[in-house]
Amino acid sequence: MNQNLAKDIKIAYLGTPELSAVVLEDLIKDGFTISGLFCRPDKKAGRGKKVVQCPTKLVALEYDVPVFQPKDKDELTEQLKNLKSDLAIVFAYGMIIPKEAFEAPKYKTLNIHPSLLPKYRGPSPINWPILSEDKETGVSIIEIVEKMDAGHIMSQNKINIEGTDTAKTLGDKLVKLGSQMLTELIPKWIEGGFKGITQDYSQATYTRLLTKDDGRIDWSKSASEIERQIRAYTPWPGSFTSWEKGNGKKLVLKIIQTKIGDDQKNKNLKVGEVYLNDNGRLSVQTKNGSLIIEKLQLGGKNELTSEEFLRGYPDIIGTTLL
Repeated sequence: MNQNLAKDIKIAYLGTPELSAVVLEDLIKDGFTISGLFCRPDKKAGRGKKVVQCPTKLVALEYDVPVFQPKDKDELTEQLKNLKSDLAIVFAYGMIIPKEAFEAPKYKTLNIHPSLLPKYRGPSPINWPILSEDKETGVSIIEIVEKMDAGHIMSQNKINIEGTDTAKTLGDKLVKLGSQMLTELIPKWIEGGFKGITQDYSQATYTRLLTKDDGRIDWSKSASEIERQIRAYTPWPGSFTSWEKGNGKKLVLKIIQTKIGDDQKNKNLKVGEVYLNDNGRLSVQTKNGSLIIEKLQLGGKNELTSEEFLRGYPDIIGTTLL
């Protein structure tokens, strides 16, 4: 099908977070017709409990795209059917979509999933490859079926994972790739006869929803494991530890950026003990190796480099993080 004709197709877009907002805006800028944006209801957040609108909604309002925020699956199904779109695109919507809803559009529903399916099905596919020390990941665009992330693969591409990638930097690269893939796929999909590739169910692996508690650092793990956790959990849920000061007061420390140490000074230190390495760098002993702390943040304070932190809190040296 001609690319310009494909852009006349009415597309319902279902997505909520910032990464999804990038794809939505790319579709709009590429000239595709978005008949409606479906995102999760607004929430109250922060100390002032202010109403926070989802990132995709902000994009939709900027481009005069109708916004729908159904409270449940029944309302989603009704609104999607009434919209009478030709095609639906889903990327990180945040609700399981019923069969009656994803089959409502004429050309059904495509889902953007940022992993190399069948690996890493589920809600946290960007974080898991970093945690697992994978060397590559990618984007899969699939046709939605009732089983989670199990539909035929209509398009799939790979990218390398760099040793410094966080979930934020990796997510940015995957979203850019996903947008390009989607733009190329839509005309072919609308034309029909596009069968895709059946997933190998025996190779399927699954992720789970991350919580704030996942971010607590276990210093009894190896330095490499903790370093990967910090990158995988940036920006959400973050990685944190507890520092008990000499007066018995416990403070929360968010560990933002680290690298694996290579010094030999740590052999007789306790797990979690803070020290200065041979180069005067703020370091923490782990079960296997040490971590150099490059950036950190005390609860309720600003992010600091380790040098800045030591000027204000030199008494952290010799204490043990919990």
